[in-house]
Amino acid sequence: MTASNITFNAIKHHKGFIKTFIAEASANALYDELRRIGSSQMDLYIGKLPIEAIQQEVLALLANDDLLEIENYKKQLIANDGYMEYTLSDSSTWTLRLGEIGQQYIHLHPSRYAKHTLRVKAGTLKTAIAFLAERQTELSTEVVNDVRARLSLSPIKNVLETKGIQMILDIILNEL
Repeated sequence: MTASNITFNAIKHHKGFIKTFIAEASANALYDELRRIGSSQMDLYIGKLPIEAIQQEVLALLANDDLLEIENYKKQLIANDGYMEYTLSDSSTWTLRLGEIGQQYIHLHPSRYAKHTLRVKAGTLKTAIAFLAERQTELSTEVVNDVRARLSLSPIKNVLETKGIQMILDIILNEL
């Protein structure tokens, strides 16, 4: 069993990945990837564990519970209303569901309101990522609305009234 059995959308759920993505993304990749975020709320892991460590810890916990085989995994999910949660070495909690992509039957994401996790709106996260990836420096209503227009998001009235974008920018740019 390897991490290849895990579905994990890092652009939605992992601050470390987002920081790397912003530094390396081309303009074309940027908007294609941001479309994958969707339009609802999600949970963003802001802890320090790299993706590979998270996946390996989850696989080890599943192995310990004899849940690496797909049939055992499915049975356990059914017995637990379709999901399971595991707490990792940094005290973060992760939710596992049934994945739908071929052999990637383990769908992994940070648990809601868990330690090292922040609940964010998709539009706010997309705006912050695009703002940073485009190397914007002026957080003004005009600049933010220009970025949001390219994301097909509705404009905001006043950036000063939108604390979420600044909060996400601070989280991405700073180590917490």
